Amino acid sequence: MPIFTTKHLFSIGNVNFYAPESKGVYGLYDGSQKVIYYGRSVTNLRDRLYSHLNGYEGYCTKSATYFNVEQHHDPIKREKDLLDEYYQKNGRYPKCNDIGA
Repeated sequence: MPIFTTKHLFSIGNVNFYAPESKGVYGLYDGSQKVIYYGRSVTNLRDRLYSHLNGYEGYCTKSATYFNVEQHHDPIKREKDLLDEYYQKNGRYPKCNDIGA
C-alpha cells in the first residue's frame, strides 16, 4: 500500500512544517506527482528530507518537487514493502531508487 498522506511542495518551509522529527518513510515525486524515490529514516524524517533538498543524497532526489511522509514504527520493513509493491506493479523501482540512478 503506497503512502497516502498529502503531498506537499518540496521546500524547506514545507519540510519544516510537515515532516516530523521521528522515524518513518517518505516519498519524493516529480512535477507530475509520480513517485521517483521511496526512502526511510530510522531517527528523524525532517533531517533526512533536508539532506535530499541540499543535494547530499545526489542529483536525482534533489530534483524532486513534491514529498509526503508516513511515521512508522519499522521504517526499514515499510520501505521494503513500498519498493516491492512498486516493483510488482511497474516491473522496475522508482527512478531514483534504481542502482544506476
